Amino acid sequence: MMPADHPLVVCHNDLIPANMILSDSSSSEPDIRIIDYEFAGIGHQAQEIGYFMSEFVGMDIGEDRYPDLQFQLNFITEYLKSWYSFTQKGERAVNDDEVWNMYVRATKYSQLRHFACLAGTIAIASRDASYSNNVESLGGHDAIWYVLQNWSWYQRKKEQLQRLDLKPE
Repeated sequence: MMPADHPLVVCHNDLIPANMILSDSSSSEPDIRIIDYEFAGIGHQAQEIGYFMSEFVGMDIGEDRYPDLQFQLNFITEYLKSWYSFTQKGERAVNDDEVWNMYVRATKYSQLRHFACLAGTIAIASRDASYSNNVESLGGHDAIWYVLQNWSWYQRKKEQLQRLDLKPE
């Protein structure tokens, strides 16, 4: 990985599109509400963003469903603007290098999520045989299928993602 030189923040730890509600608002700015805080805790910003990007695709992992680079950079820009506004009580410009570095960190954390999913699913399935057959909790697939999807994604992407470099800030 890399040194954890980015701040610790309160993380949702299950920030998936299904846990976000877009309010029907007359404002030009979207009003997004986040629900389901049962896994919330302290973590790194990049961990939260990486998790969001890796979970964005849902159960069917594939390049055609993963957010493209521009979406990720836009999301990170808005995330950092909001975070600076909240923590520094005012607006602060976000520069391209900050956004790129967060993208690199988040992308590297996203690899960890796929690997952790593999290990976690195997551990749960080996302890509770009924879990591996609980197809409803895994989008109609069994646990072995889900493990294989995550492992395959990790193997396809790891070399490309590990070559990403931070820019000096």
